[in-house]
Amino acid sequence: MNVWTCADDPGPRASHVTPVIDINGDGVDELLWGERVISLDDGRELFDYAPDYTGHSDVIIPFLDYKKNEWYLFTCREGDDERPEGNDRVVTFKAGGEKAWADLKKGHMHTAWVANVLPGYGKIVMAMREHFVPDDVGFNHEIDGCFYYDAYTGEKVDFSLPCKGYECVPVDLDGDGYHEFYVHRGELAGTVLDRFGNVIGKLSGWPVRIGKIASAPGEQIMLTDGDEVMLWGDKDAVESPLFKRRYETPYLTFMQKLMATGYNAEGSQVACGV
Repeated sequence: MNVWTCADDPGPRASHVTPVIDINGDGVDELLWGERVISLDDGRELFDYAPDYTGHSDVIIPFLDYKKNEWYLFTCREGDDERPEGNDRVVTFKAGGEKAWADLKKGHMHTAWVANVLPGYGKIVMAMREHFVPDDVGFNHEIDGCFYYDAYTGEKVDFSLPCKGYECVPVDLDGDGYHEFYVHRGELAGTVLDRFGNVIGKLSGWPVRIGKIASAPGEQIMLTDGDEVMLWGDKDAVESPLFKRRYETPYLTFMQKLMATGYNAEGSQVACGV
């Protein structure tokens, strides 16, 4: 039975993660199909964050300003980057559609995450940029930038880890409200870092899911080596009030179920947002 159909109007074209969240607080969940907000109640497009953008959004990451209790949406974009004047490649919107900030006019943005690492649980976003280089099989992706921003203002942040930002994913293992990082590629693959870059553990495997997977305190990392699936956590984790606040919203718990296939298990496609 066809309950509803969404018209394929001009505008942004999907993304690698499709959050389901009540972004406008009306009691009905919405589907974020790229930068479009579609009511799951009747299929209406409630609004389009970027009607003039016709490309593909790599990720859509909802995140909450805990002080103001306001939702934001961060996106980094692939495609539609051939305009002479360029267009925004990394953008953060307020939930109602207002653009909070934007940066970069060129490039293929390929992965991103949001993490609590600044004092006072301040959030930053990371976005990685690539360009295409022709080769004997067509083209190859070549990384040419990794950018860090204050999640709310777009101000560039001087943040560094002993690995590249696109080589790791954020996870709050000890439940204190700040994120640690699991390095899943590069020379430090398998290393667990705190937000200051200190090595605090060593694991191995490719991330399948990250977040609050088990009932134990803190978040966990589900890894696979191709033969086995392993779940790792911090046995001494204690959940802070902010951590508990994060999981009071049903969004993150629901997304763990929705994305349990492990599709695109990398970056914020794993974590869904914070």
